[in-house]
Amino acid sequence: GVSQGELQAIIYQNSGLQSGPVTLEVFLASNWQAVMVGVLAVCGVIILLLLQYLRRRSRVNREISLANQRYKQLSALSNEILFEYDIPRDRFTMSDKGGQFFGVSSTLEGFSRRVKDRMDLGTLSLSDLLERLEQGGGTPIDIQVRLGEDDFRWLRVVANIIRDEDGNAVYALGKAMDISSEREAQEMWKEQAQRDGLTQVLNAGACRQAVREALADPEFQGGALFILDVDDFKSINDQHGHYVGDRVLMELGEVLRSQVRHEDIVGRLGGDEFLVFLRGVQDREMVRERCIRIRERMRDLISKWPISFSIGVAMVGEERDFDALYRRADQAMYTVKNKGRDGFEIV
Repeated sequence: GVSQGELQAIIYQNSGLQSGPVTLEVFLASNWQAVMVGVLAVCGVIILLLLQYLRRRSRVNREISLANQRYKQLSALSNEILFEYDIPRDRFTMSDKGGQFFGVSSTLEGFSRRVKDRMDLGTLSLSDLLERLEQGGGTPIDIQVRLGEDDFRWLRVVANIIRDEDGNAVYALGKAMDISSEREAQEMWKEQAQRDGLTQVLNAGACRQAVREALADPEFQGGALFILDVDDFKSINDQHGHYVGDRVLMELGEVLRSQVRHEDIVGRLGGDEFLVFLRGVQDREMVRERCIRIRERMRDLISKWPISFSIGVAMVGEERDFDALYRRADQAMYTVKNKGRDGFEIV
């Protein structure tokens, strides 16, 4: 029979190859066409995958671009300013509407330094504001910003804070909306709610609260509480009618407002009784001169109608209690009435 070695030799002879071990070089030399086809096939697959990746990336970029366009359009229509704050780089980027609103570039480097000159955060720092926004979980925060020397605006801000794997805040993404008109309307309504409809001085509740707040001020430096009452006001209504009575009260309110400073308080307690609180007053003689000036300014009213006024004044002492102060001023006013009216008493 034919041995295994002889059989292998016959096969190699018939295949045109020499017997011996098959190396990579021998294989490539003997099968170069097949190897080339394989390499081309692999390259084709790689090129196809790369084209698919580039096509997909191009589509994603287009979608992102369209999304940004939509956001910009929505921002322009909704009066919103979209922003992104890169916290480590201290770089603030906002929509074009934000740049136009603030009158600056849409990208601000060194934002933490600039924000101190633009925002009225009170005792809050920028990091405190970011922390409050994060704790709010999407709850808006109203802040005041300065656009010019005397141009202040209110913004309603909502933002999400993004943190890295170590828990460090790296981005703040959010939006802001100009609510200045809303705040102005609120202040106007609040102001109107605190005013007496007839005389336009503070109403009873508002003036009492204002005096209480003044007395509780840590920097309080004295004061004087005036209680003024029109003597026998009922007879004016009875003899001249309520129209004249209202005119007396309106003009009295104007007189009192003209005799106080911006920081002082004027209010109508009810009926024909008015309150005046002078801040920072400790000199009794100064208060006496103010009483005389008020009475002199009332001469125009006295010349029109037969009326007189009784004024009681309580100087603020060590006590800071409004009710006690009011009782003292009220008692002083009734002391004047018991003495014949038309005068003032300081206690």
